[in-house]
Amino acid sequence: RIDEVVAQLRAARARTADQEQQIYLELVQALNQRDTARQRQELTALIVRSAQESLDLVNERYRIGQAAAVEVTDAQVALTRAQADQVKARFEYLTAIAQIKHALGEE
Repeated sequence: RIDEVVAQLRAARARTADQEQQIYLELVQALNQRDTARQRQELTALIVRSAQESLDLVNERYRIGQAAAVEVTDAQVALTRAQADQVKARFEYLTAIAQIKHALGEE
């Protein structure tokens, strides 16, 4: 009977160790995803600023007759894409934060 209980205890300890390793792996992956997403947020903020400056410049050139309407439209599209990428980067960052909280057992 003792041998059976010892075997059950060892099996329970092995399951616990396996769960701990799984949680650790999930946490490390989520932390890496968070760091990557944070860097992407910073990059997309720069891209949005650059696209806005380009649009402002093209609008001014258009106003004085040195740019075509197509150039304005292209600059507007570039800004919209940059803003969409920025939203996606923010979503990825928040998702990574949620994964960290989940791995830690928080709500």
